[in-house]
Amino acid sequence: MNENFFKKNFVIQTHVKKKKIKLAYYIFTYCPFHLKSQKLNDRACAKNEKKKKKKKKRTIYT
Repeated sequence: MNENFFKKNFVIQTHVKKKKIKLAYYIFTYCPFHLKSQKLNDRACAKNEKKKKKKKKRTIYT
């Protein structure tokens, strides 16, 4: 029982760590806000771009 439990926990921990590493790598390679020297990638960091975009003011014709 103890060995199995330890193995499962270890697998979960490594899995989480790998995910975090991948996320960090993704953010620092593609996100223009984190690294300005990197070229802007359309797909990467789309959420951040959406947050930063302001609504366009409508021109009212009278």
